[in-house]
Amino acid sequence: HRVQVEARLASELQKKKTLKKRKTSRQKLSERLAARNKVKGSRCLQTCPAFSSLDIASVAHIVDAMEYFGGVRAGDMLCREGDAADKMFVIVSGTCDVSIRGARVASLKDLDVFGEAALFPDASGASVRSATVRAAAGTAVKLLVLHKSDLDALVKSRVLKPECVRALSAVAAQRRLENKEREK
Repeated sequence: HRVQVEARLASELQKKKTLKKRKTSRQKLSERLAARNKVKGSRCLQTCPAFSSLDIASVAHIVDAMEYFGGVRAGDMLCREGDAADKMFVIVSGTCDVSIRGARVASLKDLDVFGEAALFPDASGASVRSATVRAAAGTAVKLLVLHKSDLDALVKSRVLKPECVRALSAVAAQRRLENKEREK
């Protein structure tokens, strides 16, 4: 009889764990969908010069390919100057500080796009971060992230028009030029 009781208790415990995982999974899915809908509805990608030539359907494909990060805490580093760069970010909520060589140069807020220059290597073939970005003090940050491999897949599938790819490359070149000017 004792074995049956222990088995039943273990089964009930497993059931509770499973239900909790399902609830957490549904909550994460809900947060991810809400983040994607916020970005799509705001049209923040279209206000970014790199994506301004895209139609609504193309932007929807890009946003749907983005990964959601909801647990970025104040002070967490999103990217470090000089590190290999392979993704761009959209801030869904929160504030981030941008610094170059330790000096704060900008602040980013909800629906700002950054890091798109990292998706395109420079003339030497390098693709490195030109700045460090951290979640600002006193704020939690939620992000959507587009990895270069996902961008490449979208380009290959022709979801992104050639005009958009050229625009993204031009923005990347402009950002690198601006950052070199700041270094002087």
